[in-house]
Amino acid sequence: MAKRGSITINGGIFLTQRKEDLGYKYWDVGYFECDPAYPDLRIYVDGDELNVAPPVKLGAKGGTIDIRLDKGPKGSQTGVSNSNTFHRDIIQRRTLYNEDIPVDESKLDSVLRFHFGSFRPSMVKKRFFKQYDPAGKLVSPQRRDLGAIAHNVVMQFDLDDGDKLTIANGTKSYFEKLIDGSVRDRLEIDILADDSTALRYFCHCVDPGRDYYWVPNQGNPPPSFYPP
Repeated sequence: MAKRGSITINGGIFLTQRKEDLGYKYWDVGYFECDPAYPDLRIYVDGDELNVAPPVKLGAKGGTIDIRLDKGPKGSQTGVSNSNTFHRDIIQRRTLYNEDIPVDESKLDSVLRFHFGSFRPSMVKKRFFKQYDPAGKLVSPQRRDLGAIAHNVVMQFDLDDGDKLTIANGTKSYFEKLIDGSVRDRLEIDILADDSTALRYFCHCVDPGRDYYWVPNQGNPPPSFYPP
């Protein structure tokens, strides 16, 4: 019986949807790393967290980081798919701004390239956004109900003994795991985003010089409050 694998993406910018020439052979996800004191990945084997030392940091200006599944003699698994609600449920900048807003990819800490797997939205629930002005000129920032959107995205896949999952760029391996008897049932990875990344995702890498940006209203506090 095949074992199960999943990678939960808690924060990221899905880039491949505007690169149609790739043919969905892989997904590129723009990433900002968490606070330096905390890991960017947490790995669980059969429900227990794997002790990874030192903690995985995906590295500011880390370039493209490849996430691959080596199937032994069959080679690396390739090709990605997404659920029929994927594009409906993930938040898109054109929804926030009523126009296409480009991302400055040079501002990203890294681009995570998923070469395999099936993607679906996760934690689809109501979310508020708030106007944010870095210059502090907005007197009464507005709050906006975006309805139900995905807070996470989950990538799922099957595993067999002898497979090897790797997260690496051309010069550095961030994590690798050989699937053997040490994995009885499942391997789960969380790619994390903390509160320190919110403004970077929704403001710092978006069209500079705007009068205001739409950013998540963290924890849905009153409209008068937003953490500095």
